[in-house]
Amino acid sequence: MIQIDLAVRRRPEKLTSLQFLLLFLGILLGTSLIVGIGLILQWNSLNNLADEIGELGVKRDSLEILEAEIIRYKDLKDSHSELMLVMEDARKDTERRLDILRLLRTELEPGMKFLSCRIEPDSVITRCLSPSNVKVARYLEELSRSGLLRVIESEPQGTRQGLIEHRVLLKIQ
Repeated sequence: MIQIDLAVRRRPEKLTSLQFLLLFLGILLGTSLIVGIGLILQWNSLNNLADEIGELGVKRDSLEILEAEIIRYKDLKDSHSELMLVMEDARKDTERRLDILRLLRTELEPGMKFLSCRIEPDSVITRCLSPSNVKVARYLEELSRSGLLRVIESEPQGTRQGLIEHRVLLKIQ
């Protein structure tokens, strides 16, 4: 058996004004709700971003303080290095002067007395008492053999305590 539907299709009914208004309000409320939730989420993320900016500001300030401390440390380190170099030079100069003074005292001939000396950067002036000019000559010869000093001049200055006082000018080698 074959059945045939002879019914004519009806055209869809038009929305009434009330239905249209309700549909419009539903769409408007749904859109407003979605946009509102989106705005709230954006506001929350903006607050989080503001907090992060504040934290970054604090970190920047602490890094600036740290940078200033590093610069001060480097300046102090440079000053320390310079000071150590100056101290090393002074130590070497002091040792050299002590070696010269030790040499001047140890090479004295028997009967001679060491009075004083003035050690300059390139020369030494020393005063001593000796019973004879021969002993002064041997003393000066020993000083020259050391390789540290070279005799420039030796002159008697008179007598003191029954001994001849000599002023000796030496060049530091």
